Amino acid sequence: MQLTLLRMETNWEAIRGALLVDGRVTCWTLEHPHMAIPAGTYPMNLSVSPTFRQHLWEIMDVPDRTRILLHAGNTLADTSGCILVGKSAGELGGKPAVLGSANALSNLMRLLDGQVKPTIEIKEVV
Repeated sequence: MQLTLLRMETNWEAIRGALLVDGRVTCWTLEHPHMAIPAGTYPMNLSVSPTFRQHLWEIMDVPDRTRILLHAGNTLADTSGCILVGKSAGELGGKPAVLGSANALSNLMRLLDGQVKPTIEIKEVV
């Protein structure tokens, strides 16, 4: 199974993207522009998050970074450098956001259930 994160909009405030699983858009993403993972292909590992108290997919082997998770949240205030997933992109309180985040994460976890060491390719398309 191949995951691809297409970064489609980058500005000083946020990076918005689309997460594809085997070429199909599965959810929308939101990242901090100052903590963005360099474009490239990275292995992923299912790990337990002490913060969220659940299994989440972690992006591994990122230079000078650790504990980069794909997780639920709406705005950049909900993350410290991880990638937020949502069913749609939008705004909350005038800030960039992803909406329907818990549902998007559940769907993504279901799609990746049983996968052993999937990879994620991060591409800049802006």
